[in-house]
Amino acid sequence: MTRQIKKRLAGLRRRLVRRDLDALLVTDEMNVRYLSGFTGDSSAVIVGRSDAIFITDARYTEQAAAECPGFDIVTRRSRMIGEIAGQAGSLGIESLGVEAHVLTLESGGRLRDELAPVKMVETTRLVEGLRERKSKQEVEAIRACIDASERCIEHIRSYLVPGIRERDIAAEMEYFVRGLGFDGMAFPPIVAFGPRGSLPHARVTDRRMAEGDAVLIDWGVAGRGYCSDLTRVFFHNKIPDRFRRIYQIVLEAQQRAIDRIGPGVSAQEVDAAARDYIARTGFGEQFGHGLGHGIGMEVHEAPSIGPNSEGELRRRMVFTVEPGIYLPGVGGVRIEDDVLVTSRGVKVLSDAPKRLNDMVITA
Repeated sequence: MTRQIKKRLAGLRRRLVRRDLDALLVTDEMNVRYLSGFTGDSSAVIVGRSDAIFITDARYTEQAAAECPGFDIVTRRSRMIGEIAGQAGSLGIESLGVEAHVLTLESGGRLRDELAPVKMVETTRLVEGLRERKSKQEVEAIRACIDASERCIEHIRSYLVPGIRERDIAAEMEYFVRGLGFDGMAFPPIVAFGPRGSLPHARVTDRRMAEGDAVLIDWGVAGRGYCSDLTRVFFHNKIPDRFRRIYQIVLEAQQRAIDRIGPGVSAQEVDAAARDYIARTGFGEQFGHGLGHGIGMEVHEAPSIGPNSEGELRRRMVFTVEPGIYLPGVGGVRIEDDVLVTSRGVKVLSDAPKRLNDMVITA
């Protein structure tokens, strides 16, 4: 068992003590990976005060033994729920926490029936709470993905010429990133030409780039078990007048939010720094999504940075800062970077060019 896995299990066990739980059943695939190092699927972990049981099926027995040293590997011979109940009983567990946000109503009901007389206790995001704060190794993995993302967007600039399709750009990005030795894109890239940039989560289409189109690209890279997430807007040959003002507003809003980041600052306050500025310029209704989200093993995870977010920022959190303005029928501007909360404030992990003049691609 690696030192990092030991620390994660110790952190979870402290949470079990505070919740007066004997053990926690972990079924979310990413949480299983976080606690055990296992890179497969269809598996579960029971973490007790001193025990760590890894339950899988025959397809993964050998892999689990190699990837999860220090865990008792159990190859189930029956349904997963029956095996979980049997292991809980054999360990003498009286109260077993479950991930209520992961289990379906059907599975939860069946598990409760089979666990009896073991008490099933619903919990929410115990492991995700641990995942919010990244270790040095995790930050390094995220930074490697960011570096690959920046190499990718520099490569793709030369492809942004009139006539190319959105899906051609997305395909070339995937090909390039895999050529760097990464797993691929962290999510299907958003490549939106012209007026389609007003769709915050646009899917790529066969639309071809036209003269004068603004190009919004939202992309990320996955590798070493972690992700990155960036957004930039490009202009071919010249910047349309209608985009010049909103781009500078979004860029200023992002910087105001970044300047507010630090340990102990509320997530709402950071969101408000950008949102209030955009509202004062008259575009408040055109910024409808949250300011950011955590990134790590998943491209969307805790913490949430938005007007309804709860809690304060803590050191070693990593998340996006991505204000935007979207004008239906015209297009949109979103500028997104990945940041790390430090003991003194914030460090912006990404440094792809974003000054307005740097976003012009000349023929």
